[in-house]
Amino acid sequence: MIRKKNGEGFYRTLALSKFAEGKIYQLKIKGKKLIAFKKNNNFYVLQNRCPHKNNGLENAFFENNCLVCNHHNWKFDIDSGIARISRKYKLIKIPFKIYKNFLWVKTTS
Repeated sequence: MIRKKNGEGFYRTLALSKFAEGKIYQLKIKGKKLIAFKKNNNFYVLQNRCPHKNNGLENAFFENNCLVCNHHNWKFDIDSGIARISRKYKLIKIPFKIYKNFLWVKTTS
């Protein structure tokens, strides 16, 4: 269940305890398709869209410190979001915060 937090524009998503290391979770907030995951004990929230061909990333996988799009095997550094094949392609990071053991995601209208 996703609930808005006190007018700050953040939406409560999953409890932190639900996140398995390296598993990708799909989120939909105000019509926006997102993915969230925990990797190396860090949390990430991204737009669910590969900038290469606009495919979804819900079935992507991890290789070292990269998120790999399962459609064309493009690799993106999970910290910078930049594609390994071309710096002009970058994943769109979504702002979030951790509050009271939940992942809260901020989206704009």
